[in-house]
Amino acid sequence: MQLYRDPMVQIHGFKVIYDFKDTDVRHLRYATFQNLWLLYHVPANCLPAREKGVHLINQTVLPKALWTIIKPLLSEKLKSRVHFHSNPEELLYYFPRSMLPVEYGGELSDVDCTELIRNLNKEQQKNTVKEQPNFY
Repeated sequence: MQLYRDPMVQIHGFKVIYDFKDTDVRHLRYATFQNLWLLYHVPANCLPAREKGVHLINQTVLPKALWTIIKPLLSEKLKSRVHFHSNPEELLYYFPRSMLPVEYGGELSDVDCTELIRNLNKEQQKNTVKEQPNFY
């Protein structure tokens, strides 16, 4: 959530990578109409930034089945922002190598951000309305 506070993200938007490794048909029980609607509605209407691209990798039958269900409900603009990739290296056509982790063909190594997140959450807590729970 802290990323959305950055004015550059609010102006230029962001891209999301969903990795479906280790998912199977059992996950379909969570693909209710309400959850699918929220997956679309929240980024499109409730966040101070816009999704400029959604990239799905290592997909199985599950994401393709969900795409078949929700595709008719989306505008052409949103449909053009969804990309299916058969292997992670295809992400290099959309992202610079310097922005991708090693397992996706990039240069980034894993970093422990626990302390950074704690500090950002402390800052967020200072800016909440009193008596209102802070779920970040």
